[in-house]
Amino acid sequence: MDHNPSELIQALLNTDHSLDKMIYTYLPDIANTQLSSPPVPNFNNNNNYNDIEDTNDPIMSNYQQSTTLGPIRSISAFNGIQVPNREQVTYQQINQVDGTKPVKFQLICQQTASFRPRTEKERVTAHYLRCPKGAKHEYLTTTILQTWRGQNSYIEVSLLDIYNNPHLYRIENRECNKSSAVFKPKESNKLCFHVTDDDVAKGFKSYLIEFVKCKQDEQITKEVIKDRQLNKSKLRFTRYYQTTDGSYERDESSVIDTIVMTEEYGKFRVEDIFPLDGPMQSKRKICIETKGPLPNDFKTNLVVNIIGNDINWSRKGEEIKKNGNNFSFDMPVLPNVHMNRLDAKINIEYKQNLIYQANYLYISSLDRELSVKTSSGLDECVALNILSSDASPTSSIMVSNLDNRGQKRKRR
Repeated sequence: MDHNPSELIQALLNTDHSLDKMIYTYLPDIANTQLSSPPVPNFNNNNNYNDIEDTNDPIMSNYQQSTTLGPIRSISAFNGIQVPNREQVTYQQINQVDGTKPVKFQLICQQTASFRPRTEKERVTAHYLRCPKGAKHEYLTTTILQTWRGQNSYIEVSLLDIYNNPHLYRIENRECNKSSAVFKPKESNKLCFHVTDDDVAKGFKSYLIEFVKCKQDEQITKEVIKDRQLNKSKLRFTRYYQTTDGSYERDESSVIDTIVMTEEYGKFRVEDIFPLDGPMQSKRKICIETKGPLPNDFKTNLVVNIIGNDINWSRKGEEIKKNGNNFSFDMPVLPNVHMNRLDAKINIEYKQNLIYQANYLYISSLDRELSVKTSSGLDECVALNILSSDASPTSSIMVSNLDNRGQKRKRR
């Protein structure tokens, strides 16, 4: 009796039990038969977990109750061709669905190991702690478990020092007191984020957290900052859930800490030098604007050199003075030269390495203007704003910028 192998394989899923005996009887006849593209049912659909486990499904029910398909379930391939049966596909499908849902409260994305903290004055715009570039999520993100579905719960985020003590700085979120999604307890180093149904459905939650560096006071002194290493910190995520009596209880199995993050302000660098023009025979104060932590050895290793481009002449900047993170020095007077203009370079070196260079223009006409205005008792800065026809438009702009920057510094 000839039988089509495809028909016999299709009988694996057939609910007609009359074929069971036929399949069992003639199985040896097809063991060595070459199969070509046997029809395999597609179980990789979008059925959910409940659909997979539904024992009311007629195919599943009949298959499980069958007592004649035992030998066939052990056969999964003919001549190297895989033929998945219903039991195998169901097991794989369940594993696939389960694998997409987190089973443990843990961090998916952590913040960067170094960050630039903001003070209260700098909170004009929000600066949230971020994950490294290229990470799957932009902000800190944890898993949210399916077992929390239907429960009222929230995630408490605490800012700690490296000794696991409450940190003296603050964390904030701009939605506090505006939305039920996030609220702030009485402790300044904590934030609480409500776990929503959407969070549970997604299986994760992201957190927008602002790190606010507090001013030094009686509690936060230089000694305390150094002893407790307040430049380093970490975050602790803890879940709280509501009990039957309405109170919230700490979930001891859902507590995780982030890596330690360290304040980072970048390397010391020169941002700007101004003004970039001045008289030849009078000293002109030059300002150096810097960024980053100031090196302790700047007094000995920070050097300013001025070099005349068209004459064999160079000098060091005189009397370098510090004001906060900025410096100033007096531009040296040129030797007697019969020139209306002279280009020079201002080189700033640190530990004999050139870190910044700017072009400077000496203008002889500014000496005459300065002499006239000074004899009239007016301020040097006013005199420089009234430039002669020899001064370039760029020079006028530079002096104007000096005035603006001077006003900005006064406001600081």
